[in-house]
Amino acid sequence: MEKFLWFAVLLVFVWLMVWWLDPDLRRARSYEKELAAREPTSDGDFTARHFTSGEESPDIPAFVRRVFAKYSGLPAEKLLPDDDLGFVWAETDASELIAEIEAAFGVTFSPSEVEQTPCTIRAVSFLVTRMAARNPPSP
Repeated sequence: MEKFLWFAVLLVFVWLMVWWLDPDLRRARSYEKELAAREPTSDGDFTARHFTSGEESPDIPAFVRRVFAKYSGLPAEKLLPDDDLGFVWAETDASELIAEIEAAFGVTFSPSEVEQTPCTIRAVSFLVTRMAARNPPSP
C-alpha cells in the first residue's frame, strides 16, 4: 500500500509540473488574465480601429474573429487582431476552423499557407483577402 501511495504522490507531482511548466498552458493562463482586463469591442469598432488600410473587406476580419472565438472558446469581443492564438491550437486539430473560413469566402488554403500563417486574426484576414483577390467569384 505504501508503494502505491508514493506512486500516486509522484504522479500528482509530475502532473502539476507539466501543468505549471508547459509553455502553451502558461501562455493560456497569462492570456486569460489579459482578456479579463480588456474592454469588449464590437465587430464594427474592431474593424474600424485595427483594419484601416482599406485593402480588406471589413467583413473578413470580423468573421475571422468570430470563428477564432467559436473554436477557441474565447470571447470574440475581447480578441485583438495581433493576439497569437497558436497556443490554443498547439495540441488540437484546427481543420474545422480552416474549413469554415475557406467555405465562407470560397478560398482554399494550401498546407504550406496554413503552416506559415501566424495564428492571428490579422494574418488570417490578410491571407483570405489575398486568396479572394486571386480567385474572384464567378458571375
